[in-house]
Amino acid sequence: ALYEIILTKNEKSKRRWTIGSMKIREKTGANIVGLKTTSKQYILNPSPEVEIEVGDKLFVLGTHEQLWSLKDLMSGSV
Repeated sequence: ALYEIILTKNEKSKRRWTIGSMKIREKTGANIVGLKTTSKQYILNPSPEVEIEVGDKLFVLGTHEQLWSLKDLMSGSV
């Protein structure tokens, strides 16, 4: 299934990450297929080097279980 998730992860003094540094695919199995930045730029099939920040919208493919794992990761539960 395809889902839209708004990035709200809040780590101390960190508002930006690269997709690769978050290890979303490795930790959850979900795949980011696109994103909409806070400046309203769309990026399709983003590379691991693409920076994401709080407020960006991620377009994610995955099973329900993978999406729940991603939500846990974003909330800091993982």
